[in-house]
Amino acid sequence: MVTAACVYHHLSKQEQHALTCEARRVLRPGGVFVIFEHNPLNPATRLIVSRTPVDPNAVLLTGGECRNVVRAAGLAVEKTVYYLFLPERLLQVAGKLETLLSAVPLGGQYAILANRPRS
Repeated sequence: MVTAACVYHHLSKQEQHALTCEARRVLRPGGVFVIFEHNPLNPATRLIVSRTPVDPNAVLLTGGECRNVVRAAGLAVEKTVYYLFLPERLLQVAGKLETLLSAVPLGGQYAILANRPRS
């Protein structure tokens, strides 16, 4: 398994492709690559990222854009999960709602799960 947590929005398109190709290279067939990223479709996420000193040049990728990067490197996308819909206090009470919303592309972040094909 290889993971990349909130890295892609700091990279150029060429660097995103190179990193994804490297992840594919080091994975065994059937190995899993997981990318976690901020979701630009969520207004709160855009606001937070715009105010964060570590993200002055961040270019957020939608889930669809990230899936395209993954596929271009020869990986198979298995699943996209959106999360961080609810503030922590609500999450403690209504956690099942967060799970039900996981396919809705409006969560604050998302995870792309992909694998290296076996053949």
